[in-house]
Amino acid sequence: MIAVQTFEQDTNVYEFPDECVVMPDFDKKPFFTKLSGAQAIHAKGCDIIAIPDEVTLYLIEAKDYSHSNPSEKPLKAPKLAWTIASKSFDTLACLMVGATRSEDVETTDFCRKALACTRIVVCATVEPSRRVDVQNKADNRYMMQLRECLRREAKGLVKSGRDIFVTRNAETDRKGKFWTSHWATSHD
Repeated sequence: MIAVQTFEQDTNVYEFPDECVVMPDFDKKPFFTKLSGAQAIHAKGCDIIAIPDEVTLYLIEAKDYSHSNPSEKPLKAPKLAWTIASKSFDTLACLMVGATRSEDVETTDFCRKALACTRIVVCATVEPSRRVDVQNKADNRYMMQLRECLRREAKGLVKSGRDIFVTRNAETDRKGKFWTSHWATSHD
């Protein structure tokens, strides 16, 4: 049995291997909330940041529109891609601030490790609807369009199109997805 780190993000459970350095809720860290406030730069950050090895930084944005009465409707793929790319750029800027200005030693160390990475992967983990059947054509089209739009929006951030990763929570056999995710018991 492989040891894992487990945490909940927006009614989904994420499990990362123990050897992976992960910071869930990056956008809720005290130094970050100061940057995103009215008196600051209005930064928006990715939900999860993961470092699976010494050179790769995953910026993961989680979106789940599969609730029975979602509080928000899915954004059109181009708008969601723009939002994820913007959050990714903001996250990188805030990592620099966290590495130099965070009062929390653990956060400072994490930010420094993240900045030392030479490869950035922008990842969207999305449930576009309640229809979680992988054969759902409308959802599959949405995911493909999101990936193409995200490739354009994050062009200057990643080295190649292979560093754009769009997945669904339930996908477990996806190449490059080193974590698992599924609905939490609190999910409706």
